[in-house]
Amino acid sequence: MSDCSTTPFPIHTSDNRYLILDINVIPILREKYRILGHMLGTLPQIPQQNVFLGLPMQLLPEEAKLLVDQGAAYLVDSKEVYRDWYKSLGEEEKEKILEERKHAEVMDGERRKQEADERKRKFWEKKRLDDLKKQGGETSLEGGSGSETPTVSERPETPIQTEYVVAAPKPPSGSTEVPNVPETYPLFKYLHEKEYYLSSGLRFGANYVAYPGDPARFHSHFCVNSKQFDEEFSMIDIVGGGRLGGGVKKGWLLGGVENTDESGKDNVRAFCVEWGGF
Repeated sequence: MSDCSTTPFPIHTSDNRYLILDINVIPILREKYRILGHMLGTLPQIPQQNVFLGLPMQLLPEEAKLLVDQGAAYLVDSKEVYRDWYKSLGEEEKEKILEERKHAEVMDGERRKQEADERKRKFWEKKRLDDLKKQGGETSLEGGSGSETPTVSERPETPIQTEYVVAAPKPPSGSTEVPNVPETYPLFKYLHEKEYYLSSGLRFGANYVAYPGDPARFHSHFCVNSKQFDEEFSMIDIVGGGRLGGGVKKGWLLGGVENTDESGKDNVRAFCVEWGGF
């Protein structure tokens, strides 16, 4: 992306997910638009870990709509983009891609087999040493009493794959597609306009968590819950929310759309509940 700070950037959609694939866009989202998102990508060799995450970044539907409404981004259907790109390739390029995939699968299978063989070798070597110790024998890896020098299996070479660049389509000239958002969006937009950073509040049983600044520097201030302005709820909900907020050192913020003016703008009001002594 040549100048992602001034031109709209693509948000790729796939199975109702909104994804950012360009690493250069992420700092702009955080610094300029106060959009946090969360990383989904992990390491191919260690897919079960979730400590070191990378691209793609997934946005909340509310975050994606906010960016589209501000003209900072536009939606791109990932399936259509890759389908059109693949159709544009020649037969030789398509065959080359298939051959690279098959070669990569074979090399990965060999790597997994060698790793399994190495684990078995270490297991039986340890078992042999333990049996000798029980029998009173002495062993040495340098030689003596029948010990063998452990061998190191050679790992298969990493296949070299060609990097294919799939360019995102240019921003549409007319009206753009808008993400579908939940009923909580007006409150999300209201707090975002108040210069809060917002992320998912699932960990705290809320719709969002609001930060007064970048979460890397500030502790969150509010557990945010959206309600219809004329919606009835019990006092137990207020007490439970207040206790929950106090327990995690946050205020319990409740808000919703009070009315809509003639221009179609939602007028949002919010209230904060804090437990006494917090």
